[in-house]
Formats: sequence, C-alpha cells, structure tokens
Amino acid sequence: MRKILVLLIMIVGITCGSLSVNAESEFVNESDIPMGMYDSAFIENAYLSQELFYKLYLRYLNVSDSFSDSYAGAYIDESGELVIRLTSFSEEVIDTIDGFSTKSGYVLKEAEFNYKELTETIERVDRRIAALFEKTNQDLLPIDEKLLMAMYPCTAIDEVNNRIVISLYISDNVELSRGIALFEKIIEQSAMFTFESKPEPYGSACATTWRPGRRIFGVNSNTLAVNGGSTGYRVQCNVNGTVKHGFVTCGHGNAVGTSYFNIFENMSGTVNIGTVKKAYYGNNMLADVAFVEPNSNYVVSNAIYYTSSSGNTQQGTVLDGTYTVPAAGNRLYKSGATTYLTSEIIASIYASDYFTQPTGEVYYQYNLIRVDANIVDSGDSGGVAYVLNSSPNSGKVIGIVTAKKSTASFFTHAINISTYLGANPY
Repeated sequence: MRKILVLLIMIVGITCGSLSVNAESEFVNESDIPMGMYDSAFIENAYLSQELFYKLYLRYLNVSDSFSDSYAGAYIDESGELVIRLTSFSEEVIDTIDGFSTKSGYVLKEAEFNYKELTETIERVDRRIAALFEKTNQDLLPIDEKLLMAMYPCTAIDEVNNRIVISLYISDNVELSRGIALFEKIIEQSAMFTFESKPEPYGSACATTWRPGRRIFGVNSNTLAVNGGSTGYRVQCNVNGTVKHGFVTCGHGNAVGTSYFNIFENMSGTVNIGTVKKAYYGNNMLADVAFVEPNSNYVVSNAIYYTSSSGNTQQGTVLDGTYTVPAAGNRLYKSGATTYLTSEIIASIYASDYFTQPTGEVYYQYNLIRVDANIVDSGDSGGVAYVLNSSPNSGKVIGIVTAKKSTASFFTHAINISTYLGANPY
C-alpha cells in the first residue's frame, strides 16, 4: 500500500552488554522514562518502516538501475511512516519498491536531486574541507581560506528537504552571507546547498569513562593515563586473521598510536575486564571505535545495561545481534555511563563536524549519525546506540556514541564499524 505525494520541483517539500549471561527479560517501563520515548503506535509503524528503508538502502547501494538512479533518500515521519523521495515515478521504480513493501505502507514524494548526486557531492565537499583543515593545522592557508576555516564549515544530508546543509560558525563581526560567499568561492557552489549558522565552532569527544552502555575505564599501559567511557555492543572481530569475541567502544582515549589501553571495571585499575586489541580512529576517518577482548571470566551480553534515564539497571531492551542503517526520522536510543538511557529523533544519517579530542587536538569527522539535541555527555563515549524492533523488548544496533555539542549529539555508524574495523554484532 502506498501514497504518492508529487510536488512541483520548485517547491520540494521539505557499549557492549553487561558481562552477564542472562539476556532475556520483560521490558521494564520505568516511570522516569520521558513521555514519548516509547510511543507504541510510532514504534510499530517505525519498525516496519525501518525494515523497508534498510532493504531499499541496500538495494540502492548494491544494484545500479532505474531505481538507484531515481532514489533520492527516505525518512520516517512523525507517525512512523516511511517517506521515500524519488526523482522519477516510472513503473519499474514503483515495482521495485512494492517488491520490498509486503508489510508496510509508504509515501512517495518527488525530489530534485537523487541520492547519488547528494552523496557524491557531500563526500567531495568533506574531502575538500578535510584537506583545508589539515593545512590550517600547519598554518599553510591564504587569508580567504583561513577566514572560511575559522567558521568551521560542516555538512549534513537533509533527507526531508532533499538538500545538503552547510553549517558555518558566524562570529559577531562576520555576516552569514560573507561565509556563504567564501564557501562557494573556495569549496563549491551548488543548488543542493542550503546554509545555516551554528552556535559554536566545534564540540567535544565524550571521553571521561558489560551489558551495552556500562561504564568502563581505559588505562594506558605505558603512561597509566585513565580515560572513562562506555561499553558499546557485543561483536566478533577479525584481529590479525583470527576471529575474536568481545565488544566495541570509542577509539578516542583508548588508542594512541600502537599503545592500546587495558580496560577496567573501576577507576583504580584493579579489576581488569580486558584489553583493546584493535582500533580505527583519527582525523578525517569514518569511524571512532576500538575493539576490546574481555578476559575469560567475562561473558558479554546483548541486554542493555541502563534501562531508564535515572540509571536503573534492571534488564530492558535486548539487542538482536544485528545492525542496520537507521532512517532519518526514526527514534535513536542510547545507553551510556553518564546520561544513562536517552532518546531523540534522528536528524541526519550523514553529518560532519569538528570535535576536540582527549589530547586537545581538533578532528574533522564525517559520515556520522546526528540528532539535534544534547543527549550524551562526557563518559558516554562508546555507549551503544540502537533503534527498536517491533517492541521495546528488542533492539537493533545502529552505532556508538562519538561526540557532543551543546545542541547536537553524534554517533559512529555500525556499518562503518563493520567496514573499517571488521567488527560485527552477534
């Protein structure tokens, strides 16, 4: 079943589980969970919409045909229904969608730019920004480029409006129009772009601190420096040709060059959980992640650790051992050691920004999930992010906590963790 909403082009609408064995339980609906976090009607609709979205997304990635040429992104609306953007409505394209939509309805909406155009453009722009940012650190830029990079330009795909949003930090003595002119002169000019000002130049990686989300501490074996964070999710990971079982957490704070951290249950470093065996992390990289192999006396679970906003640890959502790419508009849930269980609607599945690291350096990171609310804090880094299946009892991994700003939170995609670290949930 589908609805078709065709608009004129000129007015396009706009941290791994407790280390316990028992992973089954009834969901605990705590009274301190914010209203709206578990809206039953939205959950049911969004679950079916998320399944359809991921099937279409994989189809778009893996097959080149009229559907992939017409596909322009998709998002979940406030009722939980999937809105699919298309540049053409040929019979072949509609038949492709209908072939995947046996259980869910959807809305079709006309778009100006297909997803290939959007992603190829944003990737090209991100590479150019990253290259300038490297030169900024080396003080090698001419004056106009210095002025632009002082605005910390960053990007995001806006699935709802079929555009790429360019955000610029505008100080008191600079007009947004000046920043737009510099961006179009130095980076690129495109009808795909919309511009906005952002309230702060950059955010911060959330490093301070075995069910997913539980607090951990990393201790550098060489320097004895301590960083706190959160457990991500249970994975199997290829380490030097051998499949290891454990969990993922953030890369920042837990991997410095080839010196990896031992992971402890307590800050004093007397209860050892395991060791970081592999990491993928750095400036201009598509994942911020480390793999931890636990000691033999720990068993990693898929049951989310923090099940309420006040830190209740009764068992709640249990992860199903798979990951997905979330649709914009779906509700993201996060379990972490500082802010516990929080939730917000996904604003973009391809966003970038600048973040200070535990070392004090500023990194440019892109292809992140973004929600437009501050739902994480220091110590949540590495904590698991997930979407719900058909009920609050079951969830599917979408990534881990990466960084925060005063008005937004950012997450590394699970699909990028799979691609670049070789770690997959089970």
